[in-house]
Amino acid sequence: MADTTAAQDAFPDPDSLIDRDLILKWLYSGLFWLVVTPSIGVTISSLFNYPDYLGTSQYLTFGRLRPLHINGVIWGAFSTLFIGLCYYIVP
Repeated sequence: MADTTAAQDAFPDPDSLIDRDLILKWLYSGLFWLVVTPSIGVTISSLFNYPDYLGTSQYLTFGRLRPLHINGVIWGAFSTLFIGLCYYIVP
């Protein structure tokens, strides 16, 4: 009985090693980008069927919105979700 108590004292509580606030901030940020950037991709895909959908503004053309969508998904969503997951796995 004494051996199990000593072993329990030797290992800290796993929840005390994790900074939940930090992890949730990273995961919520990744979730935000995971919602926003694919919606830009849906808007871009609608330009194939309806070319005049966004008007004639030069800032809303396919060539300007495509990098925003791709980089937003890669750097905004995937990287922040990965960092949040790393903070959870490696406390």
